[in-house]
Parts: sequence; C-alpha cells; structure tokens
Amino acid sequence: MQASGGFSIFDLAAADDTTIVDVAGEVDMGTGPAFQRGLLRAIGASRGGLIVDLSQATFLDSSALTSLVNAFDHLRHAGGGTLAIVASDPRMRALFEVARLERDFLIFSTRDQALAAMTPRRESETRSEALH
Repeated sequence: MQASGGFSIFDLAAADDTTIVDVAGEVDMGTGPAFQRGLLRAIGASRGGLIVDLSQATFLDSSALTSLVNAFDHLRHAGGGTLAIVASDPRMRALFEVARLERDFLIFSTRDQALAAMTPRRESETRSEALH
C-alpha cells in the first residue's frame, strides 16, 4: 500500500486471476509516480484481469490517464489481459469520455459489475480451450 496525504493505492486478489487496485484521493503530478508503481505491481501480480477501482478517487490528471493507458497496453501485450475501470462518480466517467478512452476500457459504475463482467469472459475462454 502506498499513501501520501489523501492519496492511497493498494491491490488485492479477487476471484480467479483478477487483481483489484483500489485508488483513493487525488492522482496528480505529485502522486502520479506512486500510482504508476502501484499499477505496475498489480499487473505483475495479475495473471489475467485487472480492475482499477476509482470509486474513492477525487481527481485524475493527464498523467493518471497516461498510466492507465500504459497499463492497458502492458496487459494487452503480456497475453491479452482485460483492464476494467470502476468509476461511480459521473464526473469521473465523463473524464474518460472526453478523453475518448471509453472505447479502450471497460468502464463500470460498481465493482460488482466489473467483477461480473470479468468472470463470464474467463469461463467462456476456459470452455473454448477445453474444446480444442
């Protein structure tokens, strides 16, 4: 867990091979490096899906969005893992829409929705692999 003022980031294992990253507070130029390190650590721990829960985040600057794009690219190149974002605040969701990132990320209002969306994908992949 990394914490600085109101900012914190920590990861935890969820069902199957999904890792959840909880982010709270402001992600800006001062906390951006810790945010990026936290994402990279979580990607290293994840064998598949990564959920970044921004429900408690109050601000993201452009460096935070860049870190998320880099995490998505890293997952994609490392074997096709999925990156989902939880953004319960409509203003946070609007940030992704303005940056046109809703095309690249799976964005959900709740963690439960994100987890549910990740689970069927893995089950269908498992069934497909079992048939071949």
